[in-house]
Amino acid sequence: GKTTLLKCLMGLLPAASGTIGFEGHDLTRASSHERVRAGIGYVPQGREIFPLLTVRENLSVAWNELRGHVVQGESDLARGLVKRLGVVTPSVDQEVRRLSGGNQQKVVIGRWLAIDARVYIFDEPTKGVDVGAKHAIYELMRSLAAQGVAVLMVSSELPEVIGMSDRILVMSD
Repeated sequence: GKTTLLKCLMGLLPAASGTIGFEGHDLTRASSHERVRAGIGYVPQGREIFPLLTVRENLSVAWNELRGHVVQGESDLARGLVKRLGVVTPSVDQEVRRLSGGNQQKVVIGRWLAIDARVYIFDEPTKGVDVGAKHAIYELMRSLAAQGVAVLMVSSELPEVIGMSDRILVMSD
């Protein structure tokens, strides 16, 4: 039920009961797009990339969606995120499917960093990535938290949860 809960928080699935509030606003019936505009970013489980699009296009998709059109500066945004996240790619115009799994995951995370959210929801962010990519993702989440951004991470790996968390909620049955 962990992914179901996150999808409810993000507005991708309807909540069976209860309310979802954020910064004094009731988002219970808000669409996922409205929740993104409110400042919530969601890094889903699995590498949800657009494989035939470039690194630049993958990184800027949420940024452009918020504005309703392709915005000038997309290449600068992508280059900045590639550098910040340490994405190994010959160019931001490289097809994202040609990157390693860890670099693809960094691109998925970067897509959401582009919107400067106030809350980031990470669903199994390090699943299936190498140790180096895991370390980079951990450092990024710590950096976001140090900047006052809320980070909600779901993981089925207990050492990861213990090492990364200030508070832990256990879901069972």
